[in-house]
Amino acid sequence: MTSEQIIAKGKAVIRIEGDAILSLIDNIDKNFAQAVELIFNSHGRVVFTGMGKSGIIAR
Repeated sequence: MTSEQIIAKGKAVIRIEGDAILSLIDNIDKNFAQAVELIFNSHGRVVFTGMGKSGIIAR
């Protein structure tokens, strides 16, 4: 694989991932707002769990 092919492939992957993230915009609705409000208004501790990458994000 040439440097040009590697660069093109890297750009293509980033474009695909970017499009996937942008598609999440349509999922932000009243349920999202309710979840944020519930977490924000909680008294005490809120525990998030996960394994792998989701575990890192939960931290």
